[in-house]
Amino acid sequence: MRLARITSSRTLLFFFTLLLMLVTWFSPAPGFSAEQTPGVVGILISREILPYMRMVQGLEKNLKQTSARIYLDKTGKPYSQESRFQELKAADFTVMVAVGPQALAYLQSRRWTGNVLYAMVLNPERFFWESAGLGGISLDLSPWKQLFTVNRVFPQIKRLGVLYNPEKNQAWFNRAKAVMTFKNLVLIPLQIKQRSDIPKLFTPPGPQVDAILFIPDQTVISRSMITYVIKESLRLGIPTFGFNRFFHESGAALSFIIDYEAIGRHLAEMVQTATHGGNRAAAEPPFTVLLNRKVIDSLKILTARTLPEGVIVE
Repeated sequence: MRLARITSSRTLLFFFTLLLMLVTWFSPAPGFSAEQTPGVVGILISREILPYMRMVQGLEKNLKQTSARIYLDKTGKPYSQESRFQELKAADFTVMVAVGPQALAYLQSRRWTGNVLYAMVLNPERFFWESAGLGGISLDLSPWKQLFTVNRVFPQIKRLGVLYNPEKNQAWFNRAKAVMTFKNLVLIPLQIKQRSDIPKLFTPPGPQVDAILFIPDQTVISRSMITYVIKESLRLGIPTFGFNRFFHESGAALSFIIDYEAIGRHLAEMVQTATHGGNRAAAEPPFTVLLNRKVIDSLKILTARTLPEGVIVE
């Protein structure tokens, strides 16, 4: 009887000790509230514009972790509805997502030491800094994919003019020529150094090309310049190829439409990988190809009998 009581006492002591250890292990440390639990994904947004917000929505819908939106004001200072993120510290986030070039430049200026993923940035490599584990999805469309699409959709186009400022995008043109593998397609540089040079392209006899390709170039890309170039090109019977829906609505025969929400979905997968210590890769943005049937018919441009998968005629 005495032996049974001793055994029972030892059993109770064992379970009490085990319970105490479990409570100690899983209780937050002093001064560490549930609100401060690590695992927050920061989303640093350059500007509150529609393309950025569509990407962010796609990201947030597919994230498995808690996230916090942080914006940059006009002076480049971060602000958030959560007061604890008015001053950004790498230790507060498992991953920081930079949306747009200003956000990535902000992290670069502070030599951010935590995980960084970027999105909605052209030529993101210009912002890289030492000891930063960087990766993400840029806005740079693959030159090869663009040329492949043009060649497949419009096989009779032989001379493709590329409109760009050589001081800003000569590297893009060189890269495009390097990946050119189509014997029946030749790239023609249409170089302009300032916007006032653009009208000169259309003085008689005009550009000696079968089509004009727009690429993201700060000198060229403005609503007024896009509209002017497309209008003058149509007057000369030259189709233009752009890279968003504005080009399509302005009269471009073909437009590469980047899927912003899909960027967010893919970025959520990258966040998951980075959170678990995986490699942060660099990727190109997903896009669809939109053909303008009215313009194609008006210019009497012949298209391939069988269009590549993913090409939409509208």
